Amino acid sequence: MKKTTKKVVLYISPVPPPAGGIAIWMSKVINMGLPADYEIRVVNTKIKGARAVFEGIDSVWQEFLRFFRISSALLHELLFNRPGLVHLNSSLSPLGMFRDLFTALLVKIFKIPLVSHYRGNIAGFPQNKYHGASFKALKWLGYISTINIVQNNSSYDRLLLMGIQEERIKKLPNFIEDSVFDLDIEPVDKQRLQVIYTGVIARVKGCLDFMQVAVKIPEAEFVLAGHVVNEMEPHLTALPNNVTIKRNLAHEEVMKEVHNSDIFLFPSYHPEGFPNAVLEAMALGLPVIASAEGAIPEMIDQGKGGYLVREHNVDQMAALTRKLIKDENLRYKMGRHNRQKSFHNYSYSAVSSKLVEIYASLDR
Repeated sequence: MKKTTKKVVLYISPVPPPAGGIAIWMSKVINMGLPADYEIRVVNTKIKGARAVFEGIDSVWQEFLRFFRISSALLHELLFNRPGLVHLNSSLSPLGMFRDLFTALLVKIFKIPLVSHYRGNIAGFPQNKYHGASFKALKWLGYISTINIVQNNSSYDRLLLMGIQEERIKKLPNFIEDSVFDLDIEPVDKQRLQVIYTGVIARVKGCLDFMQVAVKIPEAEFVLAGHVVNEMEPHLTALPNNVTIKRNLAHEEVMKEVHNSDIFLFPSYHPEGFPNAVLEAMALGLPVIASAEGAIPEMIDQGKGGYLVREHNVDQMAALTRKLIKDENLRYKMGRHNRQKSFHNYSYSAVSSKLVEIYASLDR
């Protein structure tokens, strides 16, 4: 019997800890595998030490050591394991873009197909950071990459404006584990409903707006679940009585909190790509109230799966939250819509098959 040779995909990506969105994505791919004969290898680009997402760099020296560590590991893989293709997960960080470009150049020297996967909103990428050099690095990364994967329509359009050929741009959403759809989402009678936000607890993610909404709706419970960045600590010393902070939960615990909640409120004004937090809430059958950032308008069908709101419009958020609190049938109807949409479009089975199709198109 002929032995099947697996194709090696080398991922350049963070792996938990810390558990940011890209790292969680990568850990799921490792755990669940790809639906074809692919072997997964990883060059781990994770941050060393205690620093977390949204907290900036500790020092230029630390970033240099990180760059050296990643480059050395990549070179070893290219020389001795010779992957069939390289998949670069880019966080679209202005400083990290220089590292991503160097990585791409190194891969191209070895004439290996490169898939660059932009994990954020390219349309929100700053064009003046480091005198515009970071934006130029992003453009060159797009030119060098064999395939560019984006998460939303605005990123797709921006790459086209940057001169990237349409056939070299693919759109791929994030995914949710198939097992999530086995969970029961039937409504449960409660005295007080729970409104939840999950993710990094930071100002730019709209968490101060979230707390202001809670003040306006004392009859409900509000939960912020995630890592608290340092800038938020002073704002948490005198919380409204109906707001609870749940810090640094394991991902499984976060999912339980969302499953036990009734409404998902995501007032971020950060340039989101395809937020996992919103996807998880959809898959668990929650109606979603969220700002229209990145892929969110593509994810949430206005009036069917929830509501899109304007940034910082606390009165609008509060009015829509109160509307959902008062109408159990509407909550359940919207939650079912989100669950069905996420099952058909964002399940791991559906998305990973599309990813493998992209890989197969690069076979030499």
